[in-house]
Order: sequence, then C-alpha cells, then structure tokens
Amino acid sequence: MSVSIEFLEVGRTHHWLKMVSNKSPAIKVPFPATVALLQHEKFGPILFDTGYSPRFHEVTKKFPEKLYSLITPVEIGEQETLVKQLEKRGINAADIQFIILSHFHADHIGGISDFSKANYIYLKHAYEPLKNLGRFRSVLFNGFLKNLLPTDFIERSSPFSITAGNCSNLHYDSFNQAYDLFGDGSILAIELPGHAPGHLGLLVYADKGTYFLVGDACWVRENFISNSQPQWITRKLVLDDAKQYEDTLQKLKKFHVQYPEVHIVPCHCNKSHARLRSQQQTSENIQC
Repeated sequence: MSVSIEFLEVGRTHHWLKMVSNKSPAIKVPFPATVALLQHEKFGPILFDTGYSPRFHEVTKKFPEKLYSLITPVEIGEQETLVKQLEKRGINAADIQFIILSHFHADHIGGISDFSKANYIYLKHAYEPLKNLGRFRSVLFNGFLKNLLPTDFIERSSPFSITAGNCSNLHYDSFNQAYDLFGDGSILAIELPGHAPGHLGLLVYADKGTYFLVGDACWVRENFISNSQPQWITRKLVLDDAKQYEDTLQKLKKFHVQYPEVHIVPCHCNKSHARLRSQQQTSENIQC
C-alpha cells in the first residue's frame, strides 16, 4: 500500500536545550511542534498529531490554564496553522478522516478541533486517566488542556489497546510488537511509555523509506545518539514515569544502532527535521 510522508511545523515554543539533553550546550532553542502528514493510497491524508493552534491562547487566558502558557510560551502565526498549511497542499480540513494522537499534551492536540469530520485514534489508557480530572490536576500534573478537545471528542474517538491477541510481531529486537492501524502493514502503532500515559509512536513504511515517529519518547536526536538525558527537574515535572522513559530511550538507542536505515523522528528535534529536509532535497535533485 502506497504511503507518502511530510513533516509540518505547526507552531513552536522556546526552551533551554540542556533541560532536555544534559550533553547539549546551554542555549535557548525553538522546539517545533511537528505534525506528520501521511498520504495513504486508500484513506487519503492522515495526521499524526496536530501541533498548536491559536486556540491555545484562548484556553489559557484564565488561571490555572494560564500557568501552562507562562511556562510554555507559544508562537504560531495565522499562516502557520495546520489548516492553512494543508490548504496550501490542496487538502481541506474535511478531507481528514483520521487523526492519530501520540498523547494528550497541548502541543500535540492543539488543532484537533479544526477537523470536524476526523476520527481520533489513540491508545485507550492515554485518555482514561485524564477524562475525569479537575482543571488544576489536568494542567499542573498532566499538561492537559481539556478545552482544546471538541465537544464530540468521545463520539468520534476510536481508542484501542495493544494486546498479545491483536498485535503484529515485528523483526526488530527492541520493538517487536505493534498494532496494524489500517490492516495493510503500512502504519504500525507502537507504545513508547514514559513521557505520558499511553504514549504512542508510529512505524511508517513509506514509499521513500521507513520512518519511526517517536513523538516525545525523546526530545532531540542527541538523546538516543549519545544517551543524553533530560535534567532532573525535567524528569521530575514532565515525565509520567522516568524509569519507563529511560527504558524506552535505551531501546531507541539500540534500535538506531541496529537499524540505521530507519529514520527516527522526534517531534521537537530541529536537527532531525533538517536532516530529513536535506535528504529529501538530495533525492529530488537526483531525480531531476
């Protein structure tokens, strides 16, 4: 089944790089909120996450949600919204049938209300712990802005679990079980625990290579290249389970060594995205 892939930057915030990678320099850098646009031969355009949207500013005007925007100042221009970027590619919001969510932090669900026809796909235990939380616990302990979700979110949701009975066995040592989302082997869901409950990655067998979209299982390429760890305060305040995060990171490091031909793509890594753009341009020049 033919699948193409493109990465779109949908807003950003700025943080100290050393907070997420202790072997990196102490510089402040942009952290792009990246969306993967998957063009599936049968199902058309599919999104992996939705990045930010101007709605973020609307839902964080009041306390306690305001704390989120103070800690994580967001930039997104009118022409940078996911809807606008899709329109430039000839895709209307109503064309999106499926949105796959890695997890429920605001930089991943910020734009989902813009897609009124989409079906939302995510791991069941990613949303279950969040749905009944009050505003304070949602924001302060889970980084979850409930008002970013559309009012009919549950009605349009297709949560799933990865079990021994429904998973596909892969030949990769580090990650050998996955859920075939569309039944054709092109887009496989793999749980990557640690960063957030039910955190999900995608293994995409695209036309021009294999891509492992790891969301926030690591923030930057240095995490899995040189075993660079987040600072203790980041581990304490941001991670759902620091031990699981570490286990997942070690698996990613092993995976990269064993399968260097697979493109590992963290959501917020500028270096990874620059490498992908460079490779894409080189491929296009060769074809020309």
